[in-house]
Amino acid sequence: MEEKLKVFIRGDIDRGKEVIETLTNLGAVNRSNYQGDSPKSLYYVDHKRGIRCSWIDNEVGKIIMDNYSEIKLPEQWKDGDVLIKYDFPMYAIFSHIDVESTFIAYMQASEDGVVGYENGVRCNMENYRLATDEEVNRFYEILHKHDKYWDDEAKILVEWKFEPKIGEDYFYFDTDLSVGNTPNDGLPIDESRIRCGNCFRTMEEGEAMVGEIKRLLEGEAL
Repeated sequence: MEEKLKVFIRGDIDRGKEVIETLTNLGAVNRSNYQGDSPKSLYYVDHKRGIRCSWIDNEVGKIIMDNYSEIKLPEQWKDGDVLIKYDFPMYAIFSHIDVESTFIAYMQASEDGVVGYENGVRCNMENYRLATDEEVNRFYEILHKHDKYWDDEAKILVEWKFEPKIGEDYFYFDTDLSVGNTPNDGLPIDESRIRCGNCFRTMEEGEAMVGEIKRLLEGEAL
């Protein structure tokens, strides 16, 4: 028996047709007209290249799982899913399947930068997978690092403003353009600074903004 046929696949109530097609594409024959939609069953290929079915928890099922390789259906992605490249920490927001083996992404993000696309960008499906919960959290951290936020409802990339929690320190510049830090006590002065954008995560961010203001003032003076 060919090694490629020594495989099994679990049934899927919503994707039974794909289950059977996965085996027939390997050269197996569905003589018994299995539907592939029983989640408690596994489907495998016998020595005559025929597709067979067995309960997962019976003896035959256990033998098949111990001696055959499991193959799985490709992940089904939905609008707004966070994807990540297999070989590089590049994230993408899935929009829709474009043509075979490619999809359209709303945006892409990495440590180096964030890019949003008005009409999307085409990506190779084979290079991406669904991001784990931990990776999704890292994705949002990267967006915040670049002062961006993904609005999942509107499906757009928006500017992100740092808003410290109560008790959390933040940096700000004073009327003399010196940069200091203070905890957010929820006072009107804190709310005012946060509202107008005079609120930064680091000393470096505050100093960078002061530099921009000084350049602006010098330009006005000219």
